[in-house]
Amino acid sequence: MVAGQAGCWLTITVFGALFAGMWLDAQFGLRGPFTVGLVIVSVPVSLYIVLRIVLRLVNAIQQQSSEKLNTSHQSKEGDL
Repeated sequence: MVAGQAGCWLTITVFGALFAGMWLDAQFGLRGPFTVGLVIVSVPVSLYIVLRIVLRLVNAIQQQSSEKLNTSHQSKEGDL
């Protein structure tokens, strides 16, 4: 699931930059500087988005596991 979300956002960001760059180059009658520039800028932006997705999901997994641990620990104390 994490890989799917990260891959989708990476693809959307890079292709969005590609098409925006091509459109800007066409508007200004240029052959590539906006396309190349936006694609290069999209790489660190994509990595940041992927990092945020992964950290958010890891945090959610850690919270779920700690809640399960606390619940099982409390039920064992109640048995004593």
